[in-house]
Amino acid sequence: MRYRMRHFDFAAKLLFFCTVPGLALIAFWAGGVGFRGYYGAAELVLRGGNPYDYSQLAPILDEITGFAGNNPYFYPPWFALFFIPLTFLEFQSARLVWALLNVGLLYASMELLLRLLEWRLHGWRKWSLFLLATLMFGMYCLRSEQAGFMLLLGLVLCLLALKQGRPVLAGFAFILLLTKPQVTALPALLILLWMVRQQRKTLVWSGVWLAGLMLVATLAIPQWWQIDSSNFGQGLAYELDGPQQVMAERVVSTVYDFSTYVLGIEPPLQYAIVVLMAAAGLALLVVTAYPLNDLPWAAASAFILNLLITPYALQYDYVPLILPLFLIFNHIGALPQTRRYLIAALLFFAFTVVLWQEWSYQGYLHLLAMTAAFAMVLRRSGVQEKAKGPGYSMAAQRGGADAA
Repeated sequence: MRYRMRHFDFAAKLLFFCTVPGLALIAFWAGGVGFRGYYGAAELVLRGGNPYDYSQLAPILDEITGFAGNNPYFYPPWFALFFIPLTFLEFQSARLVWALLNVGLLYASMELLLRLLEWRLHGWRKWSLFLLATLMFGMYCLRSEQAGFMLLLGLVLCLLALKQGRPVLAGFAFILLLTKPQVTALPALLILLWMVRQQRKTLVWSGVWLAGLMLVATLAIPQWWQIDSSNFGQGLAYELDGPQQVMAERVVSTVYDFSTYVLGIEPPLQYAIVVLMAAAGLALLVVTAYPLNDLPWAAASAFILNLLITPYALQYDYVPLILPLFLIFNHIGALPQTRRYLIAALLFFAFTVVLWQEWSYQGYLHLLAMTAAFAMVLRRSGVQEKAKGPGYSMAAQRGGADAA
C-alpha cells in the first residue's frame, strides 16, 4: 500500500511539473500579450526615453512586434528597470525566459505559502492543490504574460518575513506588493498599519527600499514625471493601436462592468451594487482583522475587498487569491460535511469560469464564488480561534522585531 502511495505521489508531482511549464509554453506559442509592454519600456529606458510617454513607446513596440498595440506603461518607474537584463536577449527569447520565470515565481510562492501557514502538506495532496491553484488563478496570468505572480510573491514573502522578524526582506517584498496599487492598496495599507504598531524597523526599511529604487529609476529615466497628462491613462479605458488610435472600448473584471453588462444596471443604481460589494468585503475584513493578530487571514480579506470594489482589474490580477484558496483548504477539513460540499461546489464553479467565459467582465463571477467560499470557512468559530492563534501574536512579534 505504501509502495502504491509513493507512486501516486510521484504521479501527482509529475503532472504538476509537466502541466505548469506546458501552460507557459502554450501561452508562448500563442503569441505575446503583456510582456511586450515591459520589454518595450525597458528598451526605451536604455535608449534614453521616457516609458510613460506613449508617443515614444509606441514606435518601440512596433519595431519589436510589428504593431503598437495597447501597451502604454503605467507601472512604477523602477519596475521597468527589472526588465533591462531581458532586453539583452532577442524579444522571443526574452518572452520564453519571462514565461519560465513566472512558473518559478508561482512555484516558489506556493512553497513559501505553505511555510507561512505552517502547513505540513505533502504528497499528492500538495501537488493537487498546487495544480488547482495554478489552473484557477495562474493559467490566465501565464497566458497574459502579466506580473500577477510578482504580486503573489510580494504578498507571501512580506507576510513570511514579517513573521520571521526579517525587516530588510519584508521591506523589499512590501515594495513589490505596491507594483499594482489598484489591486493591492488595501492589503498594503493593512500591512502598513501592522508595521506601524509592531515592526517599525520594517517600515523604515520599506522607505529605504522605495527611496533607493526611486533614486535609481530617476537616474535612469531623468524627469520621468514630465508627461502629457491630457490623455494619460487612455489605454485603461480603450483599446489603442498607438497614440490617439482608439480601436474599441475596454471591458474589465470589475463590479462596474459586471453590473453594466451582466446585470444591465447603470449608474446611479449601479453604485448600490458597489456599496453592497464593499459591505460584504468589509465584513470579511472586520471578522479577520479584529484584533489584528493574524496577518494572512486579514491580508486575504483585504485583497478580496480590494478586488470587489477596484475600478480596474483583470483576472491576471487575481493571482494573490491563491492565499485565501490555501486558507480554505487548510481549514475545510474542520467544517461540517454539508458546508464542505457547498464550498467545493463554489470552488468548482470558480474553476469553470475561465473555461467558458467570453468577456472579461464575466471573470467577476470568479471572484464572487471565491469570496463566498472564503466567507463560509470564516463562519465557524473554531476556525476563527485558530486564525487568531500564536503565529502572529503581538508578544511574539515584539520579540521578533527586537531580535531583528
